[in-house]
Order: sequence, then structure tokens, then C-alpha cells
Amino acid sequence: MESAGALWLHEGPAAAAQLLEVLPKYLSDDLRGPQALRVLAMMGPHARPILDRLDRSIAARRRTQFGIGDDDAEMRADERLLAATIATCGQIAGGV
Repeated sequence: MESAGALWLHEGPAAAAQLLEVLPKYLSDDLRGPQALRVLAMMGPHARPILDRLDRSIAARRRTQFGIGDDDAEMRADERLLAATIATCGQIAGGV
């Protein structure tokens, strides 16, 4: 996961299939999800096959389970993940 961004920068579209296979596994991870979203955003239109999954995440009541232990902090973390997911969708679709 840590090398996904470097792989994209080095190999570009040739690595898209490999990244699209791995990155979705991290989308519901409160720590690695934002990093996965950043790589998907860098991929732009090459990440379009993942848009339906991101749309489902946006529509979900909660995107992930957090282990913060504070309901307010967990809600803020979920809202940040939601905002990052929406922004990523825009970048993949070419709108932002």
C-alpha cells in the first residue's frame, strides 16, 4: 500500500489494473483509506472502474468503523473520509 503512489508515478497507466485490484481493499480502513483515495485521484480517468464502489461508499451511512472511542471524533473522521471520497470521484471523473 505504501508504494502504490510511487508505482503509479513510475509506471503510470501500465500499473492501473494492479492498483485497482489492491487499493479498494483499503477504502474502508480509517488509516489507509485516505492514502488509497489520493492514489486513485492521481490515477484520474484510469481509476473509472472504481467509481461505482466509491459511489456506494458515499451513499453509505458510515464509510468505516473507527476505533477512536469518541462518537464526535468518529463522526468528524467519517465526514473527512466522505469529503475525500467525493473529491476523489470528481478527480477521477475529470470534474475537479
